[in-house]
Amino acid sequence: MSLEQVEAVLLAARDRPTFAHQLAQAPAILTGYDLTPEERHALVDFDVAALEDMGVAKDLVGAASVIGRPR
Repeated sequence: MSLEQVEAVLLAARDRPTFAHQLAQAPAILTGYDLTPEERHALVDFDVAALEDMGVAKDLVGAASVIGRPR
């Protein structure tokens, strides 16, 4: 698991609306990130519980709302 990679995706989604839109429409955009299948799933499905369990900073978990909808 790479918390840094997960947080990098969330930062990009928060700071670049185009990236967030692309991620929501075509999760293959994550190919350039070193993520486990679980990390990919949590990001694409906006799985708040999984992101929090990974130790993602609370402010970044909230930023993930630009990717998908809460479960």
